[in-house]
Amino acid sequence: LCIAMASAGKNLKSLSPDEIAALACQEYQAKRETPIVFPLAGGYAATAGPPPVAVMSAADSVPSFSLAEPGGATLSREELLVGLAKEEESKKAAKGPMNASEYRRRQELASGAGDLAEAPVESQAGPLSYDELLKKYYPHHTEADEDGKAAAAEKKRLAAEAPPTPEELQRLEVLKAMERSQMPAVPDVSGILAKTIEHYTFADAEDVASFSINLDKDLFEGAANFMQAPSTQVRIDCKATSLEIRLQGIPVSQQQQDVMAEWKLMLTPLFARVEPSMTVQKVKGGKLTVKLAKSKIGPWKKGVKYS
Repeated sequence: LCIAMASAGKNLKSLSPDEIAALACQEYQAKRETPIVFPLAGGYAATAGPPPVAVMSAADSVPSFSLAEPGGATLSREELLVGLAKEEESKKAAKGPMNASEYRRRQELASGAGDLAEAPVESQAGPLSYDELLKKYYPHHTEADEDGKAAAAEKKRLAAEAPPTPEELQRLEVLKAMERSQMPAVPDVSGILAKTIEHYTFADAEDVASFSINLDKDLFEGAANFMQAPSTQVRIDCKATSLEIRLQGIPVSQQQQDVMAEWKLMLTPLFARVEPSMTVQKVKGGKLTVKLAKSKIGPWKKGVKYS
């Protein structure tokens, strides 16, 4: 250190700590017998030429090291880091993006086993489907499934070609004779037979939700003929979140026209709140339509919230 100070023509007391450290580093590098090897951005190392020299910064007196290349040009620390970063990015770009196929291929290569390790990347354009994996690794299962499917298809074909049995014909006749409304009529607390309306149509508009019942289609054929006085036969009970429709003076079925019942449809809770006082009902052409005014304008996905 004293020799370096004497060569620089400076006194120890006049130097700052940073300058002393820079001179010590310079003296240490000069005494080293082997050259310092620094990885450069171009992929080569400095094996000859002058050693790194500590240069004092005029702004803040902080030493910054620069590396002298064989050609005489110097490479600063910042340039060295930038070069290393560019070299790393070029390596990543050469490898290509990491997709699912590449990930599986590298896993197989790391384990050293498997068919995927031997297959090129181009052959793995996308992930294998469940059927392809099953066929590749469990061929006996796929063969059994194919045999089962073929047997089921043959059985279905033979059943379609065979004439219907007497039991099948009887079952078809019973289904044909059954009414559209399957639920039986049961007496309520007042003793009147009650029948559930199982089918209706819902229509949505911007500010109105409509529920309609086609008597001949939704109850039974000929039910519209019994709707003679809609003002007295139709009862509507609408609340903010529910709607009840009652049809009186209509038989329980087409076969039992002498047995009268009260047909009921209960819808609760509605998809959204309505204004009960603005409810409108109309019977025309054997069809009952009830329109509910929405409390808040907006679409309804269905008539009732839970169905």
